[in-house]
Amino acid sequence: MLLTTLRANLENPFLQYKKGFLPEDFYLQVGVKNNQQVARLILDFELPLTENFREELSKNLTEMEAPRDA
Repeated sequence: MLLTTLRANLENPFLQYKKGFLPEDFYLQVGVKNNQQVARLILDFELPLTENFREELSKNLTEMEAPRDA
């Protein structure tokens, strides 16, 4: 139940951003960071997600796990 609530709290800002209600800089600085912190957990538990948000979480994880050039 806690993960479902967390999922809703993360997916809502994503949907607001996609509809133009949240500024891009806010979403990229706050939303993506929050997504990255719990994306693996949400995906591993196979919580119900919109397909767009599932893709966003996967993208956020890939970006976080990618080696950074020095």
